Amino acid sequence: MDLAAIVPLPATVKAAAFATVAGEAALVRIVRALRGPVPTSAIIVAADGVLLAEARACLDSAGLSAVSVIASGAPGTRRQCLAAAVEHLDGQPRTASHVLVHDHRHPLAAVDVTERVIAGLVAGHPIVVPVLPMTDTVKVVDDRAAVIGTIDRTALRTVQYPRGYRTTTLAQLIAGDADEFTAALAAGMPITTVDGDADGFAAELPTDAPLLEAISATHHPG
Repeated sequence: MDLAAIVPLPATVKAAAFATVAGEAALVRIVRALRGPVPTSAIIVAADGVLLAEARACLDSAGLSAVSVIASGAPGTRRQCLAAAVEHLDGQPRTASHVLVHDHRHPLAAVDVTERVIAGLVAGHPIVVPVLPMTDTVKVVDDRAAVIGTIDRTALRTVQYPRGYRTTTLAQLIAGDADEFTAALAAGMPITTVDGDADGFAAELPTDAPLLEAISATHHPG
C-alpha cells in the first residue's frame, strides 16, 4: 500500500491552524503526528493562496521542509484544498493508493489512532474513521427549547481524525459540493470504524490552547 496524507487549510482557518499549542503551531503538531506512519515527503498541506507562504514558513521553521505545501484553487474552500492535493498526487511518478485526511482542529491526535486507521485500510476497507462512544446525555428539545425527550446514546459515536480513504474513493467523494464524509454517508458507502482517543477531540483554536497545553503536560510532565 502506497500511503499519503493531506492536511487541508482553507482560507477561514488561519487563526486556528497557526495557533500555538504547547509550544508548537497546531499545523506542526498535526504533521508531526503523521510522520512515521506516513513518509514526510508524502504529506501534503493544501492551502488557500493567502495561507501558502505562512504555512511554508511555519513548517520550514519546525524542520519540516520535506512536506509539500501546495495552493488550492480559488476561493480556497476545504473541498478545493482536498481536490488540489488529490490532483497533486495524481501527478506523482508513483500514485498513492490510499490517503489520510487530517484536520488542524485535532492537534493532540495520537499516532496510535493513525496506525489503527492505516491497519483498517491495509485490511481492505475503503473508508476508515476513528470514533469514540458518546458519553454526554443528548436531549431533544422543541421549538421553545423545552426538553421533550432523551436520545439513546448507546449507538452514537463522535468521529475524529485522521480519516483514511482509498485515493480513488476520496476523489469520487470530493467531486460534488458536500463534505467528503457526508458524501460517503449519503452514497451509502461502507465506513469502517476504529477506536479513537479521548485527547483527539476537535478543539476551538486559539481559545482551547490553554486546555490542550494542560492535557499535553499530563503526558509530558516537566
